[in-house]
Amino acid sequence: MLPDGFYLSAYIHIDSLSNEIRWWHRHDQNISLWELEGESVKLVEYWELERLTGQKQHYQSFASVNAAKEFISKLLATYNLCLDDIIEVIGCPGLGNWTYENNFIKNIPYHTLCHLFSGLFLDSDKFNNENIVALVLDGGPDRVVDNEIPFEYEYLACYFEKGEVKGVMPLRFSPGRLWFNAREKFGLREGSLMALQTAMDVRSTIKVPEILFEGSHDVYESAISFLNESWDKIFASDNITVARINGDLFKDFSEQEVKISMCIKLLDEVCTMMMNSIIRKLLQTAAIDPRKSILSITGGFALNCPTNSYLMKKYNFKEFCSPPCVNDSGISFGAALMEFYSRRKKIRFSLNSSYHGPILNVTQARNSELFKSFVVDESNLDFSQVVSDIKSGPIVWLQGRSEIGPRALGHRSILVDPRFMHGKYILNDIKQREWWRPVAPIVLQEDICDWFDDAYPSPYMLHAFKVKEEKRDLIPVIKHLNDTARVQTISEQQNHLLYQVLHMFKQATGIPMVGNTSLNDKGEPIIETVEQAINFALRKGINVLYMDGTRIKLDLNRHYTESRPLAREHCEILGAANSHKIAQRFYDAGASREMISLLCRMPFLRRHFNLNTVEGVDRFIQFGMFAERSRRKYIATSAHTEYLRLFNQWKSKLED
Repeated sequence: MLPDGFYLSAYIHIDSLSNEIRWWHRHDQNISLWELEGESVKLVEYWELERLTGQKQHYQSFASVNAAKEFISKLLATYNLCLDDIIEVIGCPGLGNWTYENNFIKNIPYHTLCHLFSGLFLDSDKFNNENIVALVLDGGPDRVVDNEIPFEYEYLACYFEKGEVKGVMPLRFSPGRLWFNAREKFGLREGSLMALQTAMDVRSTIKVPEILFEGSHDVYESAISFLNESWDKIFASDNITVARINGDLFKDFSEQEVKISMCIKLLDEVCTMMMNSIIRKLLQTAAIDPRKSILSITGGFALNCPTNSYLMKKYNFKEFCSPPCVNDSGISFGAALMEFYSRRKKIRFSLNSSYHGPILNVTQARNSELFKSFVVDESNLDFSQVVSDIKSGPIVWLQGRSEIGPRALGHRSILVDPRFMHGKYILNDIKQREWWRPVAPIVLQEDICDWFDDAYPSPYMLHAFKVKEEKRDLIPVIKHLNDTARVQTISEQQNHLLYQVLHMFKQATGIPMVGNTSLNDKGEPIIETVEQAINFALRKGINVLYMDGTRIKLDLNRHYTESRPLAREHCEILGAANSHKIAQRFYDAGASREMISLLCRMPFLRRHFNLNTVEGVDRFIQFGMFAERSRRKYIATSAHTEYLRLFNQWKSKLED
């Protein structure tokens, strides 16, 4: 039985060797503070490390337990807490006495179950009183907690009726791995690939075969083989020089962009077949009526808005229930809820909004030199003035606590008038991204069905809807070239202040939405503080900034010398590399960084080789060479599982 009090959930990694070679082990690391009181669970604050350190998708390991504790202590100090006040630290081996015991679905990785609970317990009332179809689909689990277990299944589809597991379908494959392969192939992140997919109406003549995804590794490998062969054919073709969109020649796309768009459309078709196969099989096996069931998808694949909307429409699910932090930025969220449920059973929790990150420190901002030097006017909130400012050009909007998850949802945003196309070009220029990248709308929830087909509430920007035909010319900024938009809906209860802004904008223009993009520069995590926002605005030529409703006017005529984003408050941990240079002896012996990473991926290997001796290092390198030579690249399982298989195979050969 867990006692009442404060708990910490930490999706971070501690390892001196991983720190030294900067190996990705856990990315999008995050820490969350919780308070347990009886059956009541409260999320106190959520910290995404990338926003504190400035390292995009923060992946760097802490060099030592002491380094991690020192960092965490600084976070807790804002609540006058220290680590001694924390009853238990969940999710990170080495930080206290926590040990993981799987009391839920057996033979599934810890990482996968954390994703599962982040969706299941988004609202405990729904978990206990509704039917939920839950899918966990990403690029693969991190395996820090259950490092030595050779899981056959790394992904999951399951069904719950009023809090009881009624159907479990472990999965060997995930469409997330196909997207990861595309990212590696084309050198663009998944979000850019998805945007390029919908940027033009051009397709290859290649037909996707009727692949039946029944859960075997061979089926996955046939899918990846088909995609790679098809992509190679598309890029080998020399007769594609321009995209034909809506019957017009459209010369603003490069030949490579056209071909990538064609490739990603094929990928989307294959992923859609996968998803249909998974859901049909689960519905049939568990005799599920989707019309009476909530759909929950977690894992990085859940950021695929068109797929989420497609599944909701095709199967007519009752509701969609996934957190704003559906990717790995939500692991500490799910880990805590799983721990509380597993050890208490009766808990009450509801995530009523995405706004649980650090709060704006307005007092600190006003005392900063940057504020004093460049702010020429402050005025109280006037909604008509806000509307006028949005009409005049992009504005920076900062409000309260930051959003959790990878998307800006109106508290760390740049807002723009959606009616005029030049607004989109200005935003994409400000953010140094491709001209075709879309801008998402924030829409009044009560007006969503008047502007979009087959629409429903989408508070965390996890759905894409087609703009109604008669409305398309009115809001060109937020519309993809295929007439869809990645929508965030907002109600007065969710965000009173921003709701009033949209309401006034609608009164003034007839348009119940504004364009929204995240407040950050290229390669920079979303901005957290007022000082960082002022730095951004000055560098980008934006002269109006709103800070918790207060209008801030900046002096753009005064020369600002800084050309880069401000260093983040906790950026010092990025330089806190291990000083022992553990990796050097492996480099000296001829090991590659990839080979050394095996010791980071699978720490148990360090027990099997006496790495303090020349002979032990040589023997490890022999295994590393065998692994590099034998590894299957395009497989359904994660790299960790593949290397675990190879180690056992290599050991057996030695014993023979």
